[in-house]
Amino acid sequence: MKLPIRSNPKTPEGWAKRAAIATLSGLAIFLVTLPVAFLLFLSHDQHAYPNDPQNLLSALTAAVGSGLALAALGGAAVLAVLFLLSLRTRPNSTATPDSKVVS
Repeated sequence: MKLPIRSNPKTPEGWAKRAAIATLSGLAIFLVTLPVAFLLFLSHDQHAYPNDPQNLLSALTAAVGSGLALAALGGAAVLAVLFLLSLRTRPNSTATPDSKVVS
């Protein structure tokens, strides 16, 4: 199997666009997950440990940890899907002039 290696990452066939999309999708997942997880953990902690002064810190720590984990998994999944979609062959197209074919 021959895989084309692009020498310029800024071209449409390059990896920079896919990496930027994956990074931004991971950031969006984190920004959505953080308040939702914080509220869920806070409500659980308030029911499990009433009148505990560390409920806010505990909920925030757990929310940041779960948000980072989901953001990393989501960004990696988006990057993998975009990479697999880039391997599809397009009709009426061949290797670009700035690519090298490695076997």
